Amino acid sequence: MTDWLIVETLPNWKVDQKNQFSYFGLTERFFRLNHDEIKLGDRLFAYVTGNSSFADIREVVKDGIRNLPMGGDYERSFPYCIDTKCAHAAAPPRSVMNSRRCSSSNCI
Repeated sequence: MTDWLIVETLPNWKVDQKNQFSYFGLTERFFRLNHDEIKLGDRLFAYVTGNSSFADIREVVKDGIRNLPMGGDYERSFPYCIDTKCAHAAAPPRSVMNSRRCSSSNCI
């Protein structure tokens, strides 16, 4: 299992929240550098810029990176994504250390 630090803007984090943290959009650069390294069970620690806070922890639910149709609902189009599920979440700007454990049914 590998831990990854992911960084996103608050508007993009809200898109992920709306989609129940089921995927994380990626740039072409990340795909080129890491497409073979993402594995089932890896953890993504999400840091939200602007609020300067860790907002959630996601677990990778499928090996690898896939194409993201239409680039997702983000501020800008992301061609790829990692399939994830919520492990822990806190609404920014709270720290993830003060958050609750969540499942797909109660993830914020």
